[in-house]
Amino acid sequence: MEELYNDSGYFRISYFPEKNMLLVHGYKSMTELDEVHYFNELKKYGEAVVKYQPKFILFDTRDAYYPVSAELDAVIERELTPIVMKAGVKKIAFVLPTDIVSQIAVEHLVMNLDIDHEQIQRQFFDSREKAEQWLLE
Repeated sequence: MEELYNDSGYFRISYFPEKNMLLVHGYKSMTELDEVHYFNELKKYGEAVVKYQPKFILFDTRDAYYPVSAELDAVIERELTPIVMKAGVKKIAFVLPTDIVSQIAVEHLVMNLDIDHEQIQRQFFDSREKAEQWLLE
């Protein structure tokens, strides 16, 4: 495992070369960040996708929360989705937070992204183990 980013105090990004998998683990709520800072954090994810071209991405959002506005949703769609599509990612798994409001927010963001469902499979899970098992099958 290579730890790629852990400077913010909100999330870390790791790459597992033997699995060709990128892990984005949010470990703290980002509600005190404004949208510019939040998107700057997400850019680190985009940079890792470009550099490592992972086939699989696992987002562990159990401990993280950030309310995404329609404007930020549009920026994510415009700036990050094309990077993921071009990189050749095959599957993205999301480990959802335990509270229902955060779950709905994550699901809403993910399901509204304009991603070719035949090119990239997406699935939601309640544990990292189940998510990783699905990714690697």
